Amino acid sequence: AGQHVLRINIEAGGLNIDRIEISEPLLKSGSINDSKTEDINQTELVAYPNPSSNGFFQLNYETRWEAFSMDGRKIKNGESSHVDLSAFPAGSYFLKSNNKVIKLVKQ
Repeated sequence: AGQHVLRINIEAGGLNIDRIEISEPLLKSGSINDSKTEDINQTELVAYPNPSSNGFFQLNYETRWEAFSMDGRKIKNGESSHVDLSAFPAGSYFLKSNNKVIKLVKQ
């Protein structure tokens, strides 16, 4: 019973969380009424580092994606957990995956 707090401190270098698992004792206490495992992959698409100095972006999960220039032209697509825009000039781009769009910045 009572309040439970999960605190995560992120050190330099970033963090990549694909899955959060909660142990059975916490579930049985009635604190959590949902499934014991929650996938956060499908809720948010994250690319890092962003901005990128070399145009290489790592995604937080493997997905089918399309990259667009700022004027809306599709410049690249793929199905992976990374996006390589190293062949394109520095600037801002949009990445679309599963009806989610994020902005990528290549410096």
